[in-house]
Amino acid sequence: MALQSFLRACGLAAKGDLWSLNGKTAVFNKDENGFRHGSVEVSYTRRNVRLGTSYLPVSAVRGIDWDSRKAQRVPLPWPPRVKLTITTNSVNHPKHEVDFGHFGARENAEQFAQRFKTAIEKAGGAALS
Repeated sequence: MALQSFLRACGLAAKGDLWSLNGKTAVFNKDENGFRHGSVEVSYTRRNVRLGTSYLPVSAVRGIDWDSRKAQRVPLPWPPRVKLTITTNSVNHPKHEVDFGHFGARENAEQFAQRFKTAIEKAGGAALS
C-alpha cells in the first residue's frame, strides 16, 4: 500500500496491465475484434492499424524496435526511459513512437511488443521479428 501511495505522489498510476505516467498512457484492451493500447490500435476485422491519427493496412507495418535512453552526463537514480518505435512503409508516417517512461518500462515494453506482434499476425499482417 505504501508503494502505491508513493507512486501516486510521483505522478504514476497503475492502469490495467501497464503503468502510466500522469495518466497519459491508456489502458491495454483486447477483445475478439482487436487490440488497443494508447495511440496504437489493431483491428482484426478491418485488417488495419491505427498509429496516432493515421490508419494503415496491417501489411504496412514493417517492424518494431525499442530504445533505452539514459542521460550520459549525470548518473540518474532511476532506470532509463524506454521508447518503442513502430516502423511502416508509409511515406507520411514512417515511424510511430510509444513512450513507456522509466519505472517498469522494460517489462511493459516487452509485453506490448509481444501483444502487438501477435495482433498484427492475427489481423493478417506479416510476422514481425
